[in-house]
Amino acid sequence: MKYQLEKENDPILLGIELEAECPVRHQEGEGDHNSLTESQIRTIAKASTLEVAFGRDGGGIETMFSPASYKWLKANKHFFSQVLNTLKDARYKGDSSRTAGIHIHIDRKAFTKENFVDFISWLRENKEFLHDFSHRGQRTGYTNIENTTGKSNYSFKEVNREDWTKMFAQTNWTNGFGTAGEPIGNLYECNYCGAVTSSSREGAQCQWCHDNFNAGDTRGTMHRQDTGRIYHDYVGNDCLTLNHNGNGTIECRFFNSTLDIERFMANIDFIHALVFFIRSDREKTLQEFLKYCADYAYKYESFVKFYLIPKGHLEGIAVKTFKRKLKKKKRSNVHFN
Repeated sequence: MKYQLEKENDPILLGIELEAECPVRHQEGEGDHNSLTESQIRTIAKASTLEVAFGRDGGGIETMFSPASYKWLKANKHFFSQVLNTLKDARYKGDSSRTAGIHIHIDRKAFTKENFVDFISWLRENKEFLHDFSHRGQRTGYTNIENTTGKSNYSFKEVNREDWTKMFAQTNWTNGFGTAGEPIGNLYECNYCGAVTSSSREGAQCQWCHDNFNAGDTRGTMHRQDTGRIYHDYVGNDCLTLNHNGNGTIECRFFNSTLDIERFMANIDFIHALVFFIRSDREKTLQEFLKYCADYAYKYESFVKFYLIPKGHLEGIAVKTFKRKLKKKKRSNVHFN
């Protein structure tokens, strides 16, 4: 099921997964507590004739909301508030959890391949901003790509922008939710140094290691260190994943969980604002992004009021709190002879 407002025509859809940590995690009664809370949320969704799905992740319940347009999500804030309140009443952890997060899927059709490279680049160049806003702290990373064999840990940097562009050229850029994606070529990590290599088999060696590797060789150690600086400044945490395994989405996994409705909506605002900022012709800097948010503050109200203004990010920037209405020209009386 996909949700959008009646007059919307093929909008970009967002899919939200909310994890919340169980208050009796690893204790007797954990399963019953999760099942009861899940049943309560399902009842709320049913009363609103909405579909939700559930999983067990983040140390508790993962509630998966059906793909929906940004406008629909904003119009149904009350529904999400009810879900968050149910979790709070059941003593689940959101903001204070170090295991639970919020994952937001973006229709891959939102971006061209070039847009996606700019998207990754912007996130990496503004780590401190994202670390602070995501509330996830240093658990936040940005490097994983998922192919049919799993997470590759292939990191994006300006030095390998050309590699990324070539890599995307090998794939089909799919149309969004419900469209299966193609794997990113045949890319695997070298077993010895971790460099990404194109090969017909998994567990391949890069050319250097194939020609030179010796477990006791100092040159091998130095090569692994050099390669690490190029490809792996982050390993292990799948906070940003490009899913190629079935849903045709870009999955942003860098938000900590929250049961605060304003932070929850601010996360959605941030993703939507960043997507359309990246698609715009503005310079891809943090300052320009802040100006973009200020220009559309009437739309991204939660993000602006919850985070940007309190943190002082919009000082000295004009904030447009209402949508400017275009004045209709008065129609003059025209007489035809």
